[in-house]
Amino acid sequence: MSRSNLALILKISSLLACFILIQRVADAQSIVSAQKTVEVEKNGMAELTCNVEGYAKDDVTWIKPNDHRNLKGKIDPLDGKDRFTTTLTVENVKDDGVYQCLTYDEILKRSIGDNVTVKVISHRSSEPDNPTYSDGLTVTLTPYKQGGAKLEWRTRNAILPNSVEFVSIECNATGITWQNCGGISKCPKNQYCIVNKWKINATNFEIRVIVKDSNGTTYHSDPINVTPYPAFVPSIKISESTQNSINITWNKPPDAIFNDTESYEITVDGKKERTNSLKLFKIIGRLECGKTYSIKVAPCVPDSNGGCLTASEEMKADTKPCEKNISPISRPETSTIVLAIFSLYFLAKYEFN
Repeated sequence: MSRSNLALILKISSLLACFILIQRVADAQSIVSAQKTVEVEKNGMAELTCNVEGYAKDDVTWIKPNDHRNLKGKIDPLDGKDRFTTTLTVENVKDDGVYQCLTYDEILKRSIGDNVTVKVISHRSSEPDNPTYSDGLTVTLTPYKQGGAKLEWRTRNAILPNSVEFVSIECNATGITWQNCGGISKCPKNQYCIVNKWKINATNFEIRVIVKDSNGTTYHSDPINVTPYPAFVPSIKISESTQNSINITWNKPPDAIFNDTESYEITVDGKKERTNSLKLFKIIGRLECGKTYSIKVAPCVPDSNGGCLTASEEMKADTKPCEKNISPISRPETSTIVLAIFSLYFLAKYEFN
Protein backbone atom coordinates (compact mmCIF):
# COMPACT_ATOMS: atom_id res chain seq x y z
CA MET A 1 0.00 0.00 0.00
CA SER A 2 1.38 3.33 -1.06
CA ARG A 3 1.89 6.18 1.35
CA SER A 4 -0.68 8.29 -0.50
CA ASN A 5 -3.35 5.58 -0.12
CA LEU A 6 -2.54 5.17 3.60
CA ALA A 7 -2.79 8.91 4.16
CA LEU A 8 -6.14 8.96 2.35
CA ILE A 9 -7.50 6.15 4.55
CA LEU A 10 -6.38 7.97 7.71
CA LYS A 11 -8.07 11.20 6.55
CA ILE A 12 -11.31 9.36 5.80
CA SER A 13 -11.22 7.60 9.23
CA SER A 14 -10.62 10.91 10.99
CA LEU A 15 -13.48 12.58 9.15
CA LEU A 16 -15.78 9.63 9.99
CA ALA A 17 -14.82 9.81 13.69
CA CYS A 18 -15.46 13.55 13.74
CA PHE A 19 -18.83 13.01 12.07
CA ILE A 20 -19.82 10.40 14.67
CA LEU A 21 -18.68 12.68 17.51
CA ILE A 22 -20.60 15.65 16.10
CA GLN A 23 -23.68 13.48 15.65
CA ARG A 24 -23.37 12.21 19.24
CA VAL A 25 -23.03 15.76 20.55
CA ALA A 26 -26.15 16.73 18.63
CA ASP A 27 -28.00 13.78 20.13
CA ALA A 28 -26.83 14.81 23.59
CA GLN A 29 -28.79 18.02 23.24
CA SER A 30 -32.00 16.01 22.91
CA ILE A 31 -32.42 16.01 26.70
CA VAL A 32 -34.78 18.95 27.21
CA SER A 33 -36.73 19.87 30.33
CA ALA A 34 -40.43 20.18 29.61
CA GLN A 35 -40.63 23.08 32.07
CA LYS A 36 -37.80 25.49 32.77
CA THR A 37 -39.55 26.82 35.87
CA VAL A 38 -42.12 25.10 38.11
CA GLU A 39 -44.10 27.24 40.55
CA VAL A 40 -45.44 25.66 43.75
CA GLU A 41 -46.95 26.94 46.99
CA LYS A 42 -44.89 26.50 50.16
CA ASN A 43 -45.13 22.95 51.53
CA GLY A 44 -46.83 21.94 48.29
CA MET A 45 -45.89 19.27 45.75
CA ALA A 46 -44.01 19.89 42.49
CA GLU A 47 -43.74 17.57 39.48
CA LEU A 48 -40.62 18.05 37.37
CA THR A 49 -40.47 16.50 33.89
CA CYS A 50 -37.64 15.89 31.47
CA ASN A 51 -37.86 14.53 27.89
CA VAL A 52 -35.04 12.15 26.95
CA GLU A 53 -34.00 10.71 23.63
CA GLY A 54 -31.07 8.48 22.65
CA TYR A 55 -30.11 7.22 26.10
CA ALA A 56 -31.03 4.19 28.20
CA LYS A 57 -33.68 4.64 30.89
CA ASP A 58 -31.42 3.35 33.64
CA ASP A 59 -28.77 5.95 32.84
CA VAL A 60 -30.98 8.97 33.56
CA THR A 61 -31.19 10.39 37.07
CA TRP A 62 -32.21 13.55 38.91
CA ILE A 63 -30.00 15.39 41.37
CA LYS A 64 -30.31 18.44 43.56
CA PRO A 65 -26.86 20.08 43.31
CA ASN A 66 -26.74 21.37 46.87
CA ASP A 67 -27.06 17.91 48.45
CA HIS A 68 -25.65 15.70 45.65
CA ARG A 69 -28.19 12.89 46.16
CA ASN A 70 -29.32 10.84 43.18
CA LEU A 71 -33.10 10.77 42.81
CA LYS A 72 -35.06 8.44 40.55
CA GLY A 73 -38.05 9.70 38.59
CA LYS A 74 -41.02 7.85 37.10
CA ILE A 75 -40.40 6.70 33.51
CA ASP A 76 -43.12 7.09 30.85
CA PRO A 77 -42.20 5.74 27.36
CA LEU A 78 -42.80 7.91 24.27
CA ASP A 79 -43.15 6.92 20.60
CA GLY A 80 -39.85 5.80 19.08
CA LYS A 81 -36.77 4.02 20.32
CA ASP A 82 -35.02 5.40 23.41
CA ARG A 83 -37.55 8.20 23.81
CA PHE A 84 -39.21 8.66 27.16
CA THR A 85 -40.19 11.18 29.83
CA THR A 86 -38.90 11.05 33.41
CA THR A 87 -40.98 12.74 36.12
CA LEU A 88 -39.67 13.58 39.59
CA THR A 89 -42.23 14.30 42.33
CA VAL A 90 -40.98 16.59 45.11
CA GLU A 91 -43.18 16.90 48.21
CA ASN A 92 -43.17 19.53 50.94
CA VAL A 93 -41.33 22.19 48.94
CA LYS A 94 -40.19 24.93 51.30
CA ASP A 95 -37.58 26.93 49.38
CA ASP A 96 -36.60 27.77 45.83
CA GLY A 97 -34.20 25.29 44.28
CA VAL A 98 -32.69 23.87 41.10
CA TYR A 99 -32.94 20.22 40.06
CA GLN A 100 -30.96 18.62 37.25
CA CYS A 101 -32.03 15.86 34.87
CA LEU A 102 -28.77 14.14 33.89
CA THR A 103 -27.22 11.22 32.05
CA TYR A 104 -23.60 10.30 31.40
CA ASP A 105 -22.33 10.35 27.83
CA GLU A 106 -19.72 7.61 27.32
CA ILE A 107 -18.25 9.23 24.20
CA LEU A 108 -18.04 12.77 25.55
CA LYS A 109 -17.03 11.44 29.00
CA ARG A 110 -19.18 13.97 30.83
CA SER A 111 -22.69 14.48 32.19
CA ILE A 112 -25.34 15.80 29.81
CA GLY A 113 -28.63 17.30 30.92
CA ASP A 114 -30.79 20.29 31.72
CA ASN A 115 -32.03 22.22 34.76
CA VAL A 116 -35.48 22.76 36.22
CA THR A 117 -35.96 25.67 38.62
CA VAL A 118 -38.52 25.28 41.42
CA LYS A 119 -39.95 28.56 42.65
CA VAL A 120 -42.00 28.86 45.85
CA ILE A 121 -44.90 31.29 45.61
CA SER A 122 -47.12 32.72 48.33
CA HIS A 123 -50.48 31.16 49.11
CA ARG A 124 -53.26 32.26 46.84
CA SER A 125 -56.42 32.74 48.82
CA SER A 126 -59.69 33.37 47.03
CA GLU A 127 -60.94 35.25 50.10
CA PRO A 128 -57.91 36.89 51.73
CA ASP A 129 -60.04 39.04 54.05
CA ASN A 130 -62.13 36.10 55.23
CA PRO A 131 -59.72 33.16 55.63
CA THR A 132 -61.04 29.62 55.30
CA TYR A 133 -60.31 26.80 57.73
CA SER A 134 -57.32 25.59 55.71
CA ASP A 135 -55.92 29.09 55.26
CA GLY A 136 -56.32 30.03 58.90
CA LEU A 137 -55.22 26.76 60.55
CA THR A 138 -52.08 27.10 62.66
CA VAL A 139 -50.60 24.19 64.57
CA THR A 140 -48.06 24.74 67.32
CA LEU A 141 -45.94 21.63 67.67
CA THR A 142 -43.66 21.03 70.66
CA PRO A 143 -41.65 17.87 69.93
CA TYR A 144 -40.32 15.74 72.73
CA LYS A 145 -36.73 14.73 72.08
CA GLN A 146 -37.32 11.07 72.94
CA GLY A 147 -40.48 10.81 70.89
CA GLY A 148 -44.01 12.16 70.86
CA ALA A 149 -45.15 15.75 70.89
CA LYS A 150 -47.54 18.24 72.42
CA LEU A 151 -49.88 19.83 69.88
CA GLU A 152 -52.00 22.95 69.99
CA TRP A 153 -53.87 24.37 67.05
CA ARG A 154 -56.07 27.38 66.32
CA THR A 155 -57.53 29.35 63.45
CA ARG A 156 -57.20 33.06 62.77
CA ASN A 157 -60.66 33.66 64.17
CA ALA A 158 -60.07 31.12 66.97
CA ILE A 159 -63.10 29.06 65.89
CA LEU A 160 -62.92 25.59 64.36
CA PRO A 161 -65.84 25.21 61.92
CA ASN A 162 -65.83 21.41 62.33
CA SER A 163 -64.78 19.16 65.18
CA VAL A 164 -61.38 17.47 64.93
CA GLU A 165 -61.59 13.73 64.36
CA PHE A 166 -57.94 12.79 64.82
CA VAL A 167 -54.41 14.14 64.81
CA SER A 168 -51.26 12.30 63.75
CA ILE A 169 -47.61 13.02 62.97
CA GLU A 170 -45.69 12.53 59.73
CA CYS A 171 -41.89 12.35 59.51
CA ASN A 172 -39.49 13.14 56.70
CA ALA A 173 -35.89 11.97 56.99
CA THR A 174 -35.07 11.98 53.27
CA GLY A 175 -36.10 15.50 52.30
CA ILE A 176 -38.55 14.10 49.76
CA THR A 177 -41.06 11.59 51.15
CA TRP A 178 -43.36 12.03 54.15
CA GLN A 179 -44.43 8.96 56.10
CA ASN A 180 -46.68 8.30 59.06
CA CYS A 181 -44.38 7.89 62.04
CA GLY A 182 -46.56 8.36 65.11
CA GLY A 183 -49.56 6.84 66.81
CA ILE A 184 -52.86 8.51 66.06
CA SER A 185 -54.23 10.57 68.91
CA LYS A 186 -57.98 11.24 68.97
CA CYS A 187 -58.79 14.74 70.15
CA PRO A 188 -62.46 15.41 69.30
CA LYS A 189 -63.51 19.05 69.78
CA ASN A 190 -60.23 19.85 71.53
CA GLN A 191 -57.44 22.18 70.54
CA TYR A 192 -54.80 20.41 72.58
CA CYS A 193 -53.52 16.84 72.78
CA ILE A 194 -50.45 14.63 73.14
CA VAL A 195 -49.34 12.45 70.24
CA ASN A 196 -47.60 9.19 71.07
CA LYS A 197 -43.98 8.40 70.23
CA TRP A 198 -42.97 8.52 66.60
CA LYS A 199 -41.39 5.55 64.89
CA ILE A 200 -38.38 6.64 62.90
CA ASN A 201 -34.69 5.74 63.04
CA ALA A 202 -32.85 8.95 62.17
CA THR A 203 -30.61 11.43 63.94
CA ASN A 204 -32.31 14.41 62.36
CA PHE A 205 -35.63 14.76 60.56
CA GLU A 206 -38.69 16.94 60.04
CA ILE A 207 -42.15 16.40 61.46
CA ARG A 208 -45.52 17.91 60.65
CA VAL A 209 -49.02 17.54 62.05
CA ILE A 210 -51.94 16.08 60.15
CA VAL A 211 -55.33 17.33 61.37
CA LYS A 212 -58.51 15.77 60.01
CA ASP A 213 -61.94 17.24 60.74
CA SER A 214 -65.39 15.66 60.85
CA ASN A 215 -66.02 16.54 57.18
CA GLY A 216 -63.06 14.40 56.14
CA THR A 217 -60.85 17.36 55.22
CA THR A 218 -57.16 16.93 56.06
CA TYR A 219 -54.78 19.80 56.83
CA HIS A 220 -51.01 19.92 57.29
CA SER A 221 -49.04 22.13 59.66
CA ASP A 222 -45.77 23.75 58.70
CA PRO A 223 -42.90 21.28 59.22
CA ILE A 224 -40.29 21.78 61.90
CA ASN A 225 -36.87 20.21 62.32
CA VAL A 226 -36.23 17.72 65.15
CA THR A 227 -32.96 16.44 66.60
CA PRO A 228 -34.05 13.66 68.98
CA TYR A 229 -32.23 12.28 71.99
CA PRO A 230 -30.25 9.07 71.45
CA ALA A 231 -31.89 5.89 72.67
CA PHE A 232 -31.19 5.33 76.37
CA VAL A 233 -32.59 3.06 79.07
CA PRO A 234 -31.03 3.32 82.57
CA SER A 235 -29.58 0.18 84.15
CA ILE A 236 -29.93 -0.18 87.95
CA LYS A 237 -27.58 -1.99 90.33
CA ILE A 238 -28.07 -2.73 94.04
CA SER A 239 -25.01 -1.66 96.03
CA GLU A 240 -26.23 -2.37 99.57
CA SER A 241 -29.33 -3.47 101.46
CA THR A 242 -30.28 -3.16 105.14
CA GLN A 243 -33.43 -3.92 107.08
CA ASN A 244 -34.94 -0.53 106.29
CA SER A 245 -33.07 0.80 103.23
CA ILE A 246 -31.78 -0.11 99.76
CA ASN A 247 -28.87 1.65 98.06
CA ILE A 248 -29.03 1.78 94.25
CA THR A 249 -26.78 3.14 91.48
CA TRP A 250 -27.37 3.58 87.74
CA ASN A 251 -25.38 4.38 84.60
CA LYS A 252 -24.86 7.90 83.28
CA PRO A 253 -27.03 8.94 80.29
CA PRO A 254 -25.42 10.07 77.00
CA ASP A 255 -24.19 13.67 77.12
CA ALA A 256 -27.08 14.93 74.96
CA ILE A 257 -29.51 13.75 77.68
CA PHE A 258 -27.28 14.30 80.72
CA ASN A 259 -26.66 17.96 79.83
CA ASP A 260 -30.44 18.57 79.86
CA THR A 261 -31.19 16.41 82.92
CA GLU A 262 -32.75 18.33 85.83
CA SER A 263 -33.37 15.41 88.20
CA TYR A 264 -34.10 11.68 88.33
CA GLU A 265 -37.45 10.09 89.03
CA ILE A 266 -37.29 7.11 91.41
CA THR A 267 -40.33 4.84 91.40
CA VAL A 268 -40.70 2.41 94.35
CA ASP A 269 -43.71 0.10 94.21
CA GLY A 270 -45.55 2.61 92.02
CA LYS A 271 -44.77 5.64 94.20
CA LYS A 272 -42.74 8.28 92.34
CA GLU A 273 -40.27 10.72 93.86
CA ARG A 274 -37.88 13.23 92.23
CA THR A 275 -34.28 13.52 93.41
CA ASN A 276 -32.85 16.97 94.20
CA SER A 277 -29.42 16.21 92.72
CA LEU A 278 -27.80 14.75 89.61
CA LYS A 279 -25.88 12.09 91.52
CA LEU A 280 -26.08 8.62 90.00
CA PHE A 281 -27.04 6.88 93.25
CA LYS A 282 -29.85 6.97 95.78
CA ILE A 283 -30.41 5.61 99.29
CA ILE A 284 -34.06 4.58 99.47
CA GLY A 285 -35.02 4.68 103.14
CA ARG A 286 -38.04 4.12 105.40
CA LEU A 287 -38.60 0.64 104.06
CA GLU A 288 -39.87 -2.46 105.87
CA CYS A 289 -37.58 -5.33 106.70
CA GLY A 290 -37.87 -8.65 104.89
CA LYS A 291 -39.83 -7.23 101.96
CA THR A 292 -39.32 -7.18 98.16
CA TYR A 293 -39.58 -3.81 96.40
CA SER A 294 -39.94 -2.93 92.68
CA ILE A 295 -37.67 -0.02 91.68
CA LYS A 296 -37.33 2.03 88.46
CA VAL A 297 -35.22 5.08 87.54
CA ALA A 298 -35.77 7.66 84.78
CA PRO A 299 -33.84 10.84 83.88
CA CYS A 300 -36.02 13.95 83.77
CA VAL A 301 -35.42 16.88 81.39
CA PRO A 302 -37.44 20.12 80.98
CA ASP A 303 -41.10 19.55 80.08
CA SER A 304 -40.51 21.24 76.72
CA ASN A 305 -38.19 18.34 75.84
CA GLY A 306 -40.45 15.62 77.19
CA GLY A 307 -40.24 15.68 81.01
CA CYS A 308 -39.22 12.31 82.46
CA LEU A 309 -37.83 10.05 79.73
CA THR A 310 -37.81 6.29 79.33
CA ALA A 311 -37.44 4.53 82.68
CA SER A 312 -35.23 1.56 83.45
CA GLU A 313 -36.57 -1.95 83.52
CA GLU A 314 -38.16 -2.84 86.84
CA MET A 315 -35.59 -4.03 89.38
CA LYS A 316 -36.58 -6.32 92.27
CA ALA A 317 -34.68 -5.69 95.52
CA ASP A 318 -35.05 -7.19 99.03
CA THR A 319 -34.46 -5.60 102.40
CA LYS A 320 -32.73 -7.78 104.99
CA PRO A 321 -34.88 -10.10 107.12
CA CYS A 322 -36.31 -8.82 110.37
CA GLU A 323 -34.58 -9.86 113.61
CA LYS A 324 -36.50 -12.37 115.74
CA ASN A 325 -37.65 -11.27 119.22
CA ILE A 326 -35.22 -12.83 121.72
CA SER A 327 -35.84 -12.63 125.49
CA PRO A 328 -33.11 -10.81 127.42
CA ILE A 329 -32.24 -13.94 129.45
CA SER A 330 -31.66 -16.01 126.30
CA ARG A 331 -29.36 -13.51 124.58
CA PRO A 332 -25.72 -14.71 124.36
CA GLU A 333 -24.36 -11.64 126.06
CA THR A 334 -26.76 -12.16 128.99
CA SER A 335 -25.67 -15.78 129.42
CA THR A 336 -22.02 -14.71 129.48
CA ILE A 337 -22.69 -12.19 132.24
CA VAL A 338 -24.64 -14.74 134.38
CA LEU A 339 -21.88 -17.33 133.96
CA ALA A 340 -19.27 -14.78 135.06
CA ILE A 341 -21.26 -13.91 138.21
CA PHE A 342 -21.63 -17.57 139.23
CA SER A 343 -17.94 -18.17 138.61
CA LEU A 344 -16.97 -15.29 140.88
CA TYR A 345 -19.39 -16.53 143.54
CA PHE A 346 -17.96 -20.02 143.68
CA LEU A 347 -14.39 -18.73 143.53
CA ALA A 348 -14.99 -16.40 146.45
CA LYS A 349 -16.67 -19.15 148.49
CA TYR A 350 -13.82 -21.58 147.81
CA GLU A 351 -11.17 -19.07 148.86
CA PHE A 352 -13.10 -18.14 152.02
CA ASN A 353 -13.25 -21.77 153.16
